Order: sequence, then C-alpha cells, then structure tokens
Amino acid sequence: MSLDRLRYDSQSATSANAFPYLILIFFVAISLLNTWFSSYHNRTFHHLKAELDRERNQLMNEISELEIEVTELTAVTRIHQLASEMKMVPPADLPKLLYIDQR
Repeated sequence: MSLDRLRYDSQSATSANAFPYLILIFFVAISLLNTWFSSYHNRTFHHLKAELDRERNQLMNEISELEIEVTELTAVTRIHQLASEMKMVPPADLPKLLYIDQR
C-alpha cells in the first residue's frame, strides 16, 4: 500500500510541477503570436504606404501638368492670337463707366 501511495504522490507532484511550465509555454506562444502579427501589420503598412506615395506622386504630376496647361491656355499672347483668328479688333479707346455703385 505504501508503494501505491508513493506512486500517487509522485504523480500529483509531477502535475503540480508542470503547471508553471504550462503557463510559461502559454506566455511564450502569446509573445510569438504577437511578434508575428506585429511584423505582418508592419509589412502591410509599408506596402500600403509605398502604394499611396506612388499614387500621390502620380496625382501631383498630373496636377502640375494641368496647371501648365491652364497657364498656356490663359496666356495673353494666346488670347490675342485667338482674337485675331476670330477677326476681333481691340477697342479704339478705353471703355467708359456708365454706372458707378456708391454704396
């Protein structure tokens, strides 16, 4: 009977000693998962940031091209050229104000 009791005590001692190791394994697994998720989010962030920077640069280039086009279309020389092509002539004298608002 003492042999059975000794065997029971060693089994209970083993399960009691295994609990801290299970906790340690649990925390190590959580730390590894946290590291994996963190690196995954960093890769995703850098990929999206690079894509958005590329799109931002493309849009800035398009805006610059449109500003150049607007400048070319509203240039005084181009307006004079279009007016002469439409057979318009400049006025002989400056326009006179017919009405002055005095509020």
